[in-house]
Amino acid sequence: MTLTRYNEIMDRVKVTPELRERVLTGAAQAAEAAAGAQKRRGAWRPWVLAVACLALVLLGSLTLPRLGRSPETAAPTEVSEVQGGWDAVEYDTIRALTEAAGFPVEEVPALRDAAGKSYLLIGGELAEITYTVSGNRYDYRVSPGSGDNSGDYNDYPTERTVELEGVSVTFKGEGGACRLALWEANGFACSLACDNGVPQQDLEALVRSVIRP
Repeated sequence: MTLTRYNEIMDRVKVTPELRERVLTGAAQAAEAAAGAQKRRGAWRPWVLAVACLALVLLGSLTLPRLGRSPETAAPTEVSEVQGGWDAVEYDTIRALTEAAGFPVEEVPALRDAAGKSYLLIGGELAEITYTVSGNRYDYRVSPGSGDNSGDYNDYPTERTVELEGVSVTFKGEGGACRLALWEANGFACSLACDNGVPQQDLEALVRSVIRP
């Protein structure tokens, strides 16, 4: 996998403040305990610092969902090992992504013709389609079950839930820009994130095109 593509994947990873605090606190406590043990023996070893450094690795490994599935049934174009061992596999087509995921994955109709587009399967069952339109990136995710699968756990000041085509959709954003839409349909959790943000009515139109019967 190219370094550029790896960086793109890791850019999408979000760490909650609670998770960050828990990992760093645990690493600090482990470092203190190790240092104390060495001091009692009358010696101090530099490797104690490695315990604290381990926190940086743990922060990466705990961000992707632990969603286990059987190996992909379709041949991937690229395979990468994401920090912590969770794999992210890129496919050339929506059909290949659907076959690998084992459940239907549909395009966002209004973004189907985007110049920049990629298909990714994360952790075996989190399907993601990324669209790039005029410098704005949209990440559409689908996974079995319920809950927030977006990976974006920022505390947005604006949150509103509306009914679209009989489906309850929660929109989040700030300063008049809507950045995230979350909903559940037919036993699947769905999310559509927009990096730069757009007016809510624009994101509503994109979501409506996905859930419309």
